[in-house]
Amino acid sequence: MRRAGRGYWQVEKTQETSEPVSPTPPEVRPPPESPHESLKSKIKQIGEVLGKKCHVEFPLDNYQYDVVWKEIEGLLPSHVFEVQDKGNVDLALSKLQHAQHKWRPTGGLFFVVTEEKDRNKVDLLLRPYLEGTFHKIAGKTIVLTPDVVDQIHATIIAHAEVVRRFIED
Repeated sequence: MRRAGRGYWQVEKTQETSEPVSPTPPEVRPPPESPHESLKSKIKQIGEVLGKKCHVEFPLDNYQYDVVWKEIEGLLPSHVFEVQDKGNVDLALSKLQHAQHKWRPTGGLFFVVTEEKDRNKVDLLLRPYLEGTFHKIAGKTIVLTPDVVDQIHATIIAHAEVVRRFIED
């Protein structure tokens, strides 16, 4: 452009390049993974490093468990995981109680709780000695936080080859 007088501008045509310039397409990012999905994925990866047969969204009767680990495919689950990000704590504990009744998992029941208010409720519901609603699974259930899962995951993944060698037959 050049000035062509007072208040006027003139556009000068320049040489065009042989290839038309196309606008850069906007970067397409996948939606961020929810904390629930991220935790399930990490639990599955931990199990795989430990040599377990891992299943996400494993069905039993009217329930669907977030993650289960099996020692050998075809056997009952040895470890059962429920991740509580949002929703009903009582229902999640009911699922774990049902899993204990049906499978008697030797590795245990694991309940990952993301919110402090839910953690307090879980502590009350899992009171041992016939006090809490879910006292029968209190001694078999390990309650974890996302931070603990993240730490275990980071350590296991960082040392995956060594861990695999440790557990080789």
